[in-house]
Amino acid sequence: MLEIPFPLERLPVAQIETALSRLRAERPASQPILLGDVDVFSAEWAETVDIFEEPAAILSAARALDIDAWFAERTLPPPPRPVVRREGLARRLSTRLFARPDPVVPLPSRRRIDALKDHARDLEASGEGSVEELAEIREIIRAVECGDAPMMFPDPIDYVTPRRGDEMVAGLVDTAEPWESMAWLQHGTYAVCAPRAVLVACCRWLWDTHGARIITASTDHIGFQVERPIARIEDAREVLRRVALLGASEVNGDTRHTSGETIVGAARLWVWWD
Repeated sequence: MLEIPFPLERLPVAQIETALSRLRAERPASQPILLGDVDVFSAEWAETVDIFEEPAAILSAARALDIDAWFAERTLPPPPRPVVRREGLARRLSTRLFARPDPVVPLPSRRRIDALKDHARDLEASGEGSVEELAEIREIIRAVECGDAPMMFPDPIDYVTPRRGDEMVAGLVDTAEPWESMAWLQHGTYAVCAPRAVLVACCRWLWDTHGARIITASTDHIGFQVERPIARIEDAREVLRRVALLGASEVNGDTRHTSGETIVGAARLWVWWD
């Protein structure tokens, strides 16, 4: 396993917002990023990071990049076919099925319920799915179709908060500016889908434009605290377009839907790669 390149700080789940504010005050040169359960994060790092690129080199390339020109030269590819992965299925889908892409937004639109039904049928036919797993999947389908599904994780901090235990960890990344912390996050799908210097430069643009600071990370998302919430629908759609060009599948604000309208005014954004 490659060594995790930043220290981890254990924080109490019950006072996580206060603990996060305290860390920023005590260590103004560090960017605390909530990573969830320490054992889960360590296992994910060990499984996904074979080569750790030097952050200084990534940052140098990101600073040299004209990110506006990079995005201006590119258009979105056609939407991919629906895919449902079995790993972490219940948690992932119970979290994500409530975001329905608006057709006017240039993000890949996927019929999650249909894909989930197909997956349940495949599991049942192959005999691979346990009774409990199939029951959980069917309950998710029923809840969403009936419109009574709760929004289980309303923001990115909730998503990384362990369901058990009273602690979670934050990675403390020493940086000159908040956006630079993205160069250290190399354990997620985003590190495969997007050129790392471009992704870091996009985070610089989000910070400069909207004051978007990275506060959470997992293998499938990056969460941002937004100091200057997006005010115009045109700006929101440009955010969506840019992250989609970096391979992201969705962007959520503090609402259930994925669209330009619903990230306008959002105090937190989470960008998904899955």
